[in-house]
Amino acid sequence: MINGRQPPPAQLNQQFHLSAQCVLLTCIVTLSWGCKDKPKEVPNVQVEAVEAQINDKINNGNLEDEYYKHTLPTQEQEPNDVHQKASLLPINGGINGDLMGSAANKGKPDFDWYVLSIEGPTSQLVRIQLSPEDGTDFVLEWYPTLLVQPGETLKPLANIDTGKGGEVEVLAPTILGTGKHYFRVRRSRRKIRRRGKAKHRGPEINGREYRLITTVVESEAGLEREPNNQIKSSGVLPINEPRQGYLGWFGDSDWFRLDLEDAPENSLIRIELSGIAHVKSRLWVVDKRNRSFLKVPEPTIAWPDGQGVQLIGIPTQVNNPPLYVEVKSMRGGNALDRYTISLKVEVPEGAHEIEPNWRLSHATELKPELPVAGHIGHPTDWDVFRIDSQENKTATITVTGVPDVDLQIELIADRRTVTTLVNENGVGQKESLAAFPIGPLPTYVRVSSKGHSFNTSEQYQIAVELSIAGSREFEPNNSYETATPMSVTPAKTIHGFINPQKDVDFYSFTVTGKEEEARLMAVELSGVAGLRLAIRLYDSEKVLITQKRNIGPDDRRRLMHEFSPGSYYLQILDESGQAANNETAYGLTIKNASPY
Repeated sequence: MINGRQPPPAQLNQQFHLSAQCVLLTCIVTLSWGCKDKPKEVPNVQVEAVEAQINDKINNGNLEDEYYKHTLPTQEQEPNDVHQKASLLPINGGINGDLMGSAANKGKPDFDWYVLSIEGPTSQLVRIQLSPEDGTDFVLEWYPTLLVQPGETLKPLANIDTGKGGEVEVLAPTILGTGKHYFRVRRSRRKIRRRGKAKHRGPEINGREYRLITTVVESEAGLEREPNNQIKSSGVLPINEPRQGYLGWFGDSDWFRLDLEDAPENSLIRIELSGIAHVKSRLWVVDKRNRSFLKVPEPTIAWPDGQGVQLIGIPTQVNNPPLYVEVKSMRGGNALDRYTISLKVEVPEGAHEIEPNWRLSHATELKPELPVAGHIGHPTDWDVFRIDSQENKTATITVTGVPDVDLQIELIADRRTVTTLVNENGVGQKESLAAFPIGPLPTYVRVSSKGHSFNTSEQYQIAVELSIAGSREFEPNNSYETATPMSVTPAKTIHGFINPQKDVDFYSFTVTGKEEEARLMAVELSGVAGLRLAIRLYDSEKVLITQKRNIGPDDRRRLMHEFSPGSYYLQILDESGQAANNETAYGLTIKNASPY
């Protein structure tokens, strides 16, 4: 509906198809044509055809509404350097303009203001094209419907400056509500680089001509409604009802409120954004207090233009609904291709991580015999898990592999320090972190990826196994200072893993008795598949006493020694330093012995 009246159906359909063709040709020009010696001519045949059709109807008396008469090509009305004197933009037509050079304008840059008046009860789909008549680099600015009061700063909703000198700038097809919408044309402030140096443009004496073309048709269902660059002006994104929109310029931002009223209990959110050619897109989920949940990709992460984005794992029942998602262009703009954003909910079959869980304060609880599923859903995804135990115990973590992802596990101590990192088995393989002490305070482990690899469709399973303290080594124990204590009386077997590669395990024990008496004792070590183990015995001064080497998978070797009262250390290692086994543990025992 235009100016409160419905155009003829044939004309409306023709306007819609012609405007779509115009968008296509214009964006091909913008993306493909260069402007070296002189600007390429921008074809305006489709728009001119619409103008000719309207003119023919007026001349033949077939169009009674005088409103259509001002849709023919006109000239801007100077002065229009402030919005109060803005020139009227035509509906489905063109207007010619000329920016005066700074020298001719008493040293001040010239600005041309325009206003587009949308009348009637319904919104309209509007597209505006700014075409230079020469090699000038123009900027098309879009301003709010309600302009600021005197003394306040006037900020544009958009600065459309995607092309170079002589190339067109386009406000992508945008749904605008009834009322007045303001636009401004100015010269780009972009610097010119010559011979490696940036130089500002000199004063312009002559004017710079351009042509503005507007196309207005009925709005489409499912297309974003502008302006929606703030949470308070968000559109609605229902479950399983995709929405479409444009990221027409660098920094273009579209907000949607997630409609989760019909979401099943204990379900998780999945948001999918299709890729847009020549645009680096980003998704950001926040709550009504602007508290961040997930942002993908992070600014420092390499992300190819045209790649889609997905967010997964946020629960539908959060403490502070509603949730909002922002679609934003972090690089580039595209006035031709639309994005599609969709909201889905999934009910996991078992326990699942809860995003965001990259902070220790938001860690997902991990219990014995209850595996938890998780995703490495984006390049910087960190999943933190918390293990609680009121007693001192030994824990082993196992994480199943994910295709295309090189997993790693980190043990975090003192709520901030990474004490152990395991990354042994490569892309798509599982990882294990064995035999580390827990309790009585919470223990935290973090699952992430090496090299920013990720997979939004396949998940991992993380599980923890607990054992009584003293039956296994305590990691880290790769030094004398961190040696795992062992019991001599009564004799007890302790198990440990050589994992990752170059892992070294130290144990400490104390022999008691009269100073002048020595005790004959045996230290027994069982072998591990794939490893050639060595065991070394040191005194309290860390001096080597004796050792056994080349202990194979099926061996159980005994190291005999007469121990005087005092402190001792044992060191277990793989002699090659190039092998590891995170599935099979060795057994280590110290006990009294009789002479052979």
